Amino acid sequence: MRPTKTTYRSRLTKRPRRLGQEQLSEEEIRAGEIEASQTVQMAVVGGILLYLSPFAIDFARKFL
Repeated sequence: MRPTKTTYRSRLTKRPRRLGQEQLSEEEIRAGEIEASQTVQMAVVGGILLYLSPFAIDFARKFL
């Protein structure tokens, strides 16, 4: 059976709750947002450190 084709607008509308799917509390949603924010921050910091690491190695080779 082929899945039905959905439009962009229908994906944006609120979907009815499925059976067996529990609703998250405000506290759980906030905890998830904090965790996601920390994950993004760590990824950005990691990218910056990876970008700067060759310069740090060159600096250490020159002065040590």
